[in-house]
Amino acid sequence: MSNDIQMKKSVRDRPPLQKWIVMGVIAFFVFGYFLAAPCLCLEGAVKGFYKTIFYLIVLARLLYGLFKRNLRLIDYLLWVSFFVSFCILAEYL
Repeated sequence: MSNDIQMKKSVRDRPPLQKWIVMGVIAFFVFGYFLAAPCLCLEGAVKGFYKTIFYLIVLARLLYGLFKRNLRLIDYLLWVSFFVSFCILAEYL
């Protein structure tokens, strides 16, 4: 009985799910997918492969933060800006 009470208490102690986090992850999912898409040439396919891998890493981190409910605005902005910077840098190399 004690474990059941502790579990209910831990669920109550979780912070509420913030709407901006859900909307931000959905926006990144759509926007990042188009940024990471490979071009139709051989060089673009290689760049797209690396951008897609980094996209999946960033998406996994954002979803983990959403699931654990500890994603802060600064974390979101840093991860998204690193991804956008990487995509821009990859296109010009």
